[in-house]
Amino acid sequence: MSVSLTVMTFNLHEDQAEDSPNSWDKRRDLCISVITSYSPMILCTQQGVKSQLDYLQSCLTDYDQFGISTKGPEDTSDEHCTIFYDKEKVELLEGGTFWLSESPSVPGSTSWGSEVPCIATWAISFLCSCSIFISSDIIPKESETSGTVRISKNLVKFSLVKPSPFIEVSF
Repeated sequence: MSVSLTVMTFNLHEDQAEDSPNSWDKRRDLCISVITSYSPMILCTQQGVKSQLDYLQSCLTDYDQFGISTKGPEDTSDEHCTIFYDKEKVELLEGGTFWLSESPSVPGSTSWGSEVPCIATWAISFLCSCSIFISSDIIPKESETSGTVRISKNLVKFSLVKPSPFIEVSF
């Protein structure tokens, strides 16, 4: 049996000033149009703030979402790394977040010369064993290399899940 899985990544690029040509108000309808034209089963967003994610959720009623801020689950002010999934086609079985740092379980932690927290949000569903989306801005090479090692260490716990993990990474 073959299953077709459609995945889209989308950098929401946070909300810009209202007078900017890149303000969210000027981009949001186009974002929804692009997303709905492809109808991905899984939509991985990067650099989205709560107001953007709330707007996406209000327009994408067939989707649920999973993810937290780079500063932790209680924060609503910072960027999020969020996975949206078509709730009719994908069942979220388990998910979590870890920080690409020497302290991967400490919210907001940074290491290896990174100026901002970088996170990996992962989810296990019944269609694919593991979706991982990495939120990282411009980061030093040492941070990218060490972050990759951190991802590899965290993937070990998914190795018992079949089929092999589906991984989506953005550095």
